[in-house]
Amino acid sequence: MRKVKHLLVVDDDSAARYLAAEAIQEAHIAENIIFCEHGRQALAYVLENCLPTIEHPNRQCPELILLDINMPVMNGMEFLEELASLEELKHTHTSVILLSSAQYHKEKSRLDRFTILGYIEKPVTSEKLVNLVKHTY
Repeated sequence: MRKVKHLLVVDDDSAARYLAAEAIQEAHIAENIIFCEHGRQALAYVLENCLPTIEHPNRQCPELILLDINMPVMNGMEFLEELASLEELKHTHTSVILLSSAQYHKEKSRLDRFTILGYIEKPVTSEKLVNLVKHTY
């Protein structure tokens, strides 16, 4: 299993971000971890760092996003909808893993239109991460 270069963790809970970071490091799946506290902050990160410009034509989006579903300011669904609306990012190869303390089946029907690698019920552990990404990366 190769490491992803950039992994974005989007979660409003600082303890959940800490546990995710520990699990990511223990699983050895990412070279760099970026943290955002809500979807709006993550969207700003994507707009700033993923869209190519004349000065920086080869910018790289995170290859993997761990995305909490339930957050204030902008939740995971709203983030995915905004991300999907960005025409410039239609052909990037970013995978999303959803994170939630709620049961996935409650959200699944709303998320069917997005490309989701999988779902992890919190807390994130290295075992859960490895089980999801070992066949993808």
